[in-house]
Amino acid sequence: MSWKVVVLVATGVMVVGVAMGAVGGSDGVTFCAGKGGDLSLAKKGKCSKGEKKLTIAKRGPQGEQGPPGADGTPEDLAPEPVQLVSPAAGPTSSSCSAAPGRFCGTSPTTSCSYTNPGGNFLPAGYRKDSGGWVHLQGAVDVNFSGAGCAAPPGAFYLPAGYRPAGGTRFAAADCFSPSAQANVTVQADGLVNPATGVSSNCVNLDGIEFHP
Repeated sequence: MSWKVVVLVATGVMVVGVAMGAVGGSDGVTFCAGKGGDLSLAKKGKCSKGEKKLTIAKRGPQGEQGPPGADGTPEDLAPEPVQLVSPAAGPTSSSCSAAPGRFCGTSPTTSCSYTNPGGNFLPAGYRKDSGGWVHLQGAVDVNFSGAGCAAPPGAFYLPAGYRPAGGTRFAAADCFSPSAQANVTVQADGLVNPATGVSSNCVNLDGIEFHP
């Protein structure tokens, strides 16, 4: 397509707005295309001999009006409350995939499980806002230094509806050395896996958000 045709088409599109205002937009706008590609606005919908008629922006019949939607309420815009991660199930369980929202580990104490560090740190948790985005909060302590402690693949599983479509990695901070960067991976199955290589073995989850 030559530059001349492109300029003429662009000019014709700009004319559409004015023309539709004049004709109401229901029957569309008709142009006449000459052999050289020149476009001109048709006179009373008719073109000269040898010109090709081109109608654009034609509107179809209006469909039936749908039922009115329910009025929104302040509650619709309010985020849901934070759901806190529960302590590890106990020494008889080494897997937490079947218990979303619970820390992984074989002990509910700090000897062989993921836990909350306490102190000034918020407890680990998750919530959805009114737009459907999932937000993580709090900090996670990694405690698997004891003899016979088998570290699970991650800290806890998010329940269905709170999981990303694909595995996503986020930059996170060491709880006690904010300048030390760690990584937190949230897998498609909901597993939240904080890095264990930070100096204090404590990873901050604040600021991690994604849309499931």
